[in-house]
Amino acid sequence: MEKKKEHVIASGVRLIAQKGYHKTSIEEIAKEAGISKGAFYLHFPSKESFVVASLTLFQTQINDELEQVEQRKLPPRESFSEQITCIITHMYTYKDFLLMYFQENISIGEETIDLVQQMKESNVEWVYRQLRDVYGKNIEPFLYDVIVMFEGVFASFMRWIIIEQAQVAFEKVGPYMIDRLDEMVESMIAKKTTPLFKELPKMRSMAINRSEKDTVEQMIKELRQIQIPRQANEDEVIEVLDVLENELLKDGSQPAIIRGLLAQLRTFEAYESICTKVSNELALENIMTGE
Repeated sequence: MEKKKEHVIASGVRLIAQKGYHKTSIEEIAKEAGISKGAFYLHFPSKESFVVASLTLFQTQINDELEQVEQRKLPPRESFSEQITCIITHMYTYKDFLLMYFQENISIGEETIDLVQQMKESNVEWVYRQLRDVYGKNIEPFLYDVIVMFEGVFASFMRWIIIEQAQVAFEKVGPYMIDRLDEMVESMIAKKTTPLFKELPKMRSMAINRSEKDTVEQMIKELRQIQIPRQANEDEVIEVLDVLENELLKDGSQPAIIRGLLAQLRTFEAYESICTKVSNELALENIMTGE
């Protein structure tokens, strides 16, 4: 997003948080941002689209902060804890605007409904990745139950911190929540708890998480480094590798397509070992046997 547009959003968000959405005019937002009313419309067709852009920027900024934490390659528990702190801090910074948005009756239409739904799905996927990274396979039978419980607890913390203005050190919330998760997960494993959820509606097609992508990228490099067998059609092998790389790294990759591509490569002995490695990494156990 261009800097000028971000400036207008920051100015407008500050003003709307003070006056309220319905009591703030476009002319006032433009004046606060130091631009003309006409210039405002160059960036935002309406006040409603301004709010949509504001929420989009809010989510983008959070995602960027989380990405910066993940790039530091901290141990999973520490990374999860720091990301929780990032989210709380960011939400607290914009608490007045968020309270205004959720408390006032803002009718914006399908665009905002879709955006809010995307934000919810993104948040659930983030929790999914963090839990998998911290607890590994031990949590798999209870993964969706723990996601639901984590979201409930986290939402309660947000309510007390943002709405009720409870005083708490933000950096202590992450470690505290993860300690409680430890106790809950250990209890569920020990008691062999029967999970309530086998899946969540928005979790049926998960993207490969970032830690898995790092591993997958390394395996793709290994595939590329293998000398193409003499008996193979070089152009076709390169095409298969290109399609496989694209499918492995895109969001919502299709296991059936990956299985077919790996099966083609495995017809050559040189690729068998790395194909098995890819299969194991993505838990595609039957990919080589055809079962």
